[in-house]
Amino acid sequence: MTRPPYDSTGIEICRISSFTFTSGENLPIDVAYRSYNPESSKKACIPTCYGGRINTTLTFTDKKQALSSYHVIVVAMLGNGESSSPSNTPNFPKKLDYRDCIHAQYELLTKQLGFQSLDVIQGFSMGGQQACYWACMYPDFVKNVIVTCGSAKTSGHNYTFLEGPTTALMNSIDYLDGKYKAKNVKPLRGLQAFGRAYCAWLTSGAWFRERLWEKKLGFGSIEDYIENTESTFQEWDAEDLLILARMWQAGDIGTTREDGDYLRALEDISARMLIMPSRTDQYFQVADSEIEMNHLKKGEFAPIDTVWGHVAGGALASLPHVILSQLDHFDIREATIEGIHNALYGHLTTCRAIVESFIARVEAYNPLLDAIITLNPNALSLADEMDLSLAAGNVTGSLFCIPVLLKDNYDTADMPTTGGCLDLAGSQPTVDAPVVTALKDAGAIILGKTNLHELALEGLSVSSLGGQTANPYDTTRTPGGSSGGTGAAIAASFAVFGTGTDTVNSLRSPASANSLFSVRPTRGLISRAGIIPISFTQDAVGPIGRNIDDLAIALTVMASVGYDLDDNVTALIPKGSMNVDYSAAMHGSSLKGMRLGLVESFFNRTASNETSPVTSVIDDMVVTLTAAGASVVPINEAIYNSTAISNMYDTQRLEYRQEMDTYLSRSSLHGQHPSTLQELYSSGKYLVIPSQYSYVNTALVSSTDNATYAVIKSGIQNLTIALETTFKQYSLDALIYPEQSNLVVKIGSSSQYGRNGILAAATGFPVVTVPAGFSPPNTNAPIGVPIGMEILGMPWTEARILGLAKQISEVKRTRRMPESTQAFIESRALQEVPKIVPNRKDIPKVYPIGVR
Repeated sequence: MTRPPYDSTGIEICRISSFTFTSGENLPIDVAYRSYNPESSKKACIPTCYGGRINTTLTFTDKKQALSSYHVIVVAMLGNGESSSPSNTPNFPKKLDYRDCIHAQYELLTKQLGFQSLDVIQGFSMGGQQACYWACMYPDFVKNVIVTCGSAKTSGHNYTFLEGPTTALMNSIDYLDGKYKAKNVKPLRGLQAFGRAYCAWLTSGAWFRERLWEKKLGFGSIEDYIENTESTFQEWDAEDLLILARMWQAGDIGTTREDGDYLRALEDISARMLIMPSRTDQYFQVADSEIEMNHLKKGEFAPIDTVWGHVAGGALASLPHVILSQLDHFDIREATIEGIHNALYGHLTTCRAIVESFIARVEAYNPLLDAIITLNPNALSLADEMDLSLAAGNVTGSLFCIPVLLKDNYDTADMPTTGGCLDLAGSQPTVDAPVVTALKDAGAIILGKTNLHELALEGLSVSSLGGQTANPYDTTRTPGGSSGGTGAAIAASFAVFGTGTDTVNSLRSPASANSLFSVRPTRGLISRAGIIPISFTQDAVGPIGRNIDDLAIALTVMASVGYDLDDNVTALIPKGSMNVDYSAAMHGSSLKGMRLGLVESFFNRTASNETSPVTSVIDDMVVTLTAAGASVVPINEAIYNSTAISNMYDTQRLEYRQEMDTYLSRSSLHGQHPSTLQELYSSGKYLVIPSQYSYVNTALVSSTDNATYAVIKSGIQNLTIALETTFKQYSLDALIYPEQSNLVVKIGSSSQYGRNGILAAATGFPVVTVPAGFSPPNTNAPIGVPIGMEILGMPWTEARILGLAKQISEVKRTRRMPESTQAFIESRALQEVPKIVPNRKDIPKVYPIGVR
């Protein structure tokens, strides 16, 4: 049987410039790895085994396998010839320790790849031993550990077995007492002896009795099988085999403790451990695994009934399904639509368990963030209905059992719609907004409603009813706004995605400030009926999510409302933009050849702690885009000045009163509520920040009949023409710029200054916001403050700019979980949905209630 040549496909290298081994040596080293499913939010790592290479390691990433919805990193342990080893690294230490491998892998995962945690580490044989070390050395980093045919300590029997092949190699005539390299020879006879001493132990006596070497592997004789095993090891460097064997022999997680107590080390493991020995393994025997199992806090024992011995752990076809059946808690942190559906349809979890898990996170972290105003009292019963549908095989809808949070200015018949205003606390719509109906029809579970800047008028996300929402990345800062409750909640994994509204910045500001994606669609694409209004000209609605794929699915559903008689601007939708599947339409994009205009006037390049991080992050993004093949063209037209555009073309104060009076007087709005905006602002039960006193008071006496209104609308037409001209003049696919020229502001600030959303808001052009980076970490922001970038396209080009955003998210993976809410929260069985009581005591005193 001829063996295939070494395969280096997809292998990448992480260089660690200064690495100190446990033996004391310090060297630059390389860690070789391969990445699978990089778009997935869940993280898994698989270290190689003895005799294993990266591309011979099972990844379980094929469709319907255990890790198909995970971002999987297969990493070569030190010494295997792919990562730094005696064969490829001068002055490599004579002794290698498992702790060296784990330290190097941790550097790869955290510093090179930006992982904040591992959902699963899975290892076979020596890979399983590495997994055990991971659980001891980085207990807060690893959540689940799967050990197949491995152990936490190498047994005496296992140690003695290894003496056989290693001694055969070292005593061979062509090993030359380790000096074979100086003679420029390879110890082929020694490697042959090594392979012959090794091969009988790979399987079991029963395997040989059943002649599986013939029946399953196709060898004509036992000798053919032996020669094949020999050829495997003849491809290896002798010193690599020996240093790995010595590390295997010395395997003992007790070395991670000062007292060296191996059993205490097992008892200290906090991760969930799935131990899967082969009942016929001659190396890591099942009795040893049973002993270790008895000392684990969260251990599960699943022996493999097989005659294939040790190799069962690395090649058993049913192994992925065994793994799936043992991982009994679906982790909803950073969960995606696809991930939840895979878990549901694979019977790993239930819809009720999904909903309970998200509610558990709300209960745990909402007191910190104040992002939720109310939870849907019907969420659990809706989940139960979906579980019945799932059991009956009657599953429909692209959002089946996907928990979604709505900004609390979307009308819902089963929850009040308050706009965060105390005077609207009892306002109860009797009809869902059309876009809410579309979400429900697609199978979404409306989990609850989020806080916002009161009535969506600014970007600090403080309200008289909901209190002050905090940013999960830096709780001394605001989360942006006005959809800041949605932004903070989705960043903290309170739901899969959420909705917002945008009159000037309000979808894009919280996305930028919370390392999220959002889309403000072309004016008219999504109906705004049934949503508390501000401006007929500028209002838009859209989704906010943690990844671009979920965003595309959400946009597809929300835009499916189509033409709506109650929002006549939807009549503008061209035929080609009706019923678009944005998930499909955004694929096929490439950064290569894209022409992007960088709006220079939307930066604040005056150096400061608040502005310099933004400038640096976007400048770095430009370098990344250019390297990926895009052309970035500076745009310096004086017309693109956010402050000037706001002062000249913002229609809000002229449209606000009329829009609100119409909304408040609708017959479908029940419960206790004011009938006019004047009545609301005379109640004393509202919050207006001091910088908006003038705005509100002017709006109460203004209307579209004002002479200035026609002038503003004419100016917007001119701005729109100028923007179209810029696209044509420079042959642009999109404009790019920072959403905010400074970091999102601190709680208690006078306003959310420095934002650049007005250009799209006034003209109605579509925008997708993507995470671009983070400011430097500090005490309040342990991983930094998120910074976002806007991608503005021509009208009705949502598919193009979503595709562009997807490409950007793949070449520069920026999204990270906030540390303040990253811990796994165990869910509990609920009899009813808990009530949320917003904390209004956290409202800064500089925002007095009832004053304008």
